Amino acid sequence: MKKIFKYILFIIIFIIAFIIDAVVIDTINAKVFRKSPIISKHYVLDNYNNVDKGVLFDVYYCHHYSDVEVVSWKFKFNNFQCPITNNKYMIDKIDQVFIKTYTIDKIENIDKNNIYLTISSDDKNYKVKTKKYNNIKEKNKYEFLFKIKSNNIEEDIESIFNNTEIISITKTDKDINQFIR
Repeated sequence: MKKIFKYILFIIIFIIAFIIDAVVIDTINAKVFRKSPIISKHYVLDNYNNVDKGVLFDVYYCHHYSDVEVVSWKFKFNNFQCPITNNKYMIDKIDQVFIKTYTIDKIENIDKNNIYLTISSDDKNYKVKTKKYNNIKEKNKYEFLFKIKSNNIEEDIESIFNNTEIISITKTDKDINQFIR
C-alpha cells in the first residue's frame, strides 16, 4: 500500500512540476523573447486584429495601417483592447513594438558595426543607417520588428528608423502591402 501511495504521490508531483515548468517557459517566451505564448489559443477580434491568449500573457496583434502591426504583450488580468487610430501617427506609446516589411535593395558597409541599407517600400527607395546584421542579403524581403523609443512617429521611413530600435529582421515572402501575422 505504501508503494502505491508513493508512486501516486510521485506522479502527482511530476505533473505539478511539469505544469509549473510549462507556465514558466511560456512566460519567458512571451515576455523575454517577445513571441506568442507556446500554450495559447488564437482568437480573431475583428477583421484586422487578433490575439493569442496564453496561460499568463495575452499577445495582441493590432493593425494600424496596411503593413504596420503593433504587438502588445499584456498580463491576463489586464483589460486591453487594440487602440483605434485615425490620425497620421502609428502609435503614441513608447516601448510598444510594430512590424513593417521592406525589400533590401543594397547593403553598404560603413565600418565593422554599422551599415547603410537601401530599402524599398511603396516603389520608393530610401537609404538608412543601422547596425550590422549578418542574416540579411540584398534583393530579399524582410519583416523588421521595431521597438518605439519616442512618441509621435510618423509614417515615413526616416522617422521610423530615427525613433525606433530594430529588435529583429526576419526574411519573409509576404507582400509589402499585406497584413503581417
